[in-house]
Amino acid sequence: MNTLTLDYNGLVLHASREAWFNATEIAEYHGKRLDVFFKMKRTQQYIQAVAKQKGLIPCNPSDLNPTNQWELNPFDPAAYPDLIRARRGRYGGTWLHPDLMLCFARFISLEFEIWCDQTIKALLIDGKD
Repeated sequence: MNTLTLDYNGLVLHASREAWFNATEIAEYHGKRLDVFFKMKRTQQYIQAVAKQKGLIPCNPSDLNPTNQWELNPFDPAAYPDLIRARRGRYGGTWLHPDLMLCFARFISLEFEIWCDQTIKALLIDGKD
């Protein structure tokens, strides 16, 4: 995978050239859990709204995991593969679509949210890689 690296307080963050980002490494650095992020009503509403805006139809969770379908929550992040992806190996973890960055940053911390805003601004204004 061709990744970009950004530095946040000494943590090297990885993003794809399409701006997908490794949410696992960010959450772990901040002592946060992704399952908590995905269980939040606001997160679920945000993901569903982004999916609707993009015309994405969630996958049927039973198609993804037919043997354990009774264990799935009503909201299953895996039902949104166009927005949420799991990767193994180098840079493994849960990767989120760039449209979820600010929602995720709000979950992480106020400081991280501000850093994201400033980084996006720098990329737009200065054209930095």
